[in-house]
Amino acid sequence: MRNHKYGVISIIASGILLSACAPDVAFQTVHQDLASSAGGGVTYKSVAQSFEVKANTDVDILFVVDNSGSMDAEQKNIAAKINGFMDIIKDANWHVALTTTDPKVNTVAPDKSSRAWGDGQFRPFDSDSGSLYVLKAGQHSLADAQKMLASAVQVGLLGDGSERSINASYRAIERTSNTPANQDFFREKSKLIVIAISDEDECSDGKCSTAPEKSVPENLVKLVHDRFGTDKVFMFNSIVKAPSDTGCTTATAAPIYEAISKLTGGLIGSVCATDYTATLTKMGYKTVELLKSINLNCKPADANGDGDLDFSLLDSKGNKVAAGYSISGTTVTFASNLAEGSYSAAYSCVQE
Repeated sequence: MRNHKYGVISIIASGILLSACAPDVAFQTVHQDLASSAGGGVTYKSVAQSFEVKANTDVDILFVVDNSGSMDAEQKNIAAKINGFMDIIKDANWHVALTTTDPKVNTVAPDKSSRAWGDGQFRPFDSDSGSLYVLKAGQHSLADAQKMLASAVQVGLLGDGSERSINASYRAIERTSNTPANQDFFREKSKLIVIAISDEDECSDGKCSTAPEKSVPENLVKLVHDRFGTDKVFMFNSIVKAPSDTGCTTATAAPIYEAISKLTGGLIGSVCATDYTATLTKMGYKTVELLKSINLNCKPADANGDGDLDFSLLDSKGNKVAAGYSISGTTVTFASNLAEGSYSAAYSCVQE
């Protein structure tokens, strides 16, 4: 028997739904049954969120590549298959940038020179000492972008052995305060996608000696929403060894990366795969799907105990929208594009 307590809190926020050309996928609503917590039940809050649907295909994609000594084959593998990913997102208005897992400001390039590619700084695409830090749809042809990205992901093997993809993403966002390249890359109303590849977990073993708070999954999500708004859609994809990936023997388990990918609705691919085609294809289509999504203020719950998440969507006339959708964490992805206009969502969340 459930023992529910209902706390009612109204929250009004703004959000953006982006539309894009994508495969027509049939989505089903995710069902989740929340049992009462031990010792007194669960308290819920009622949330009302309004947002505007506008035609917008902006997506910012940050690649974070492990440049430690054991990543030679992996860098070559992703370079060989990156074209397929870009082919899938070609109709989006993309920005692409790349940084390394090195937490130091200066890392060591393949030619053994010192380069400012660490600590959330971007590697240039035109040359090791170049100035082209962001690839942009409309400014670079797809073929040129693919060629430059395939070259740039091969960042060398002389970086710090304490790999930190979450920290690198965190610092890349922090650098929007004073670094022109980072300011140019991140856009306020875009979707934000991180694709991290590493053969070890954050800080190698999860124990970070400096600024450990910047390697915590929840803190990165909070920073994204603090900097860009709570309606910002953010997904962190990981090409790593998942703890359940027993067949991957050349890498160490990465439970922290698995956690942030699950937290943000991202995908997890195996770093031990000899061919990254399948992984990058899935991440490409997932990116396109997110262009038809909104971000909620909190994770919807089943407050009334009927077996369905409490979530409804109304158009500007108060009519219920029955379009298919899926809910993953705080992200709602629609099966087809909604018409432009004003919408409101009503849902229940666990009161924390």
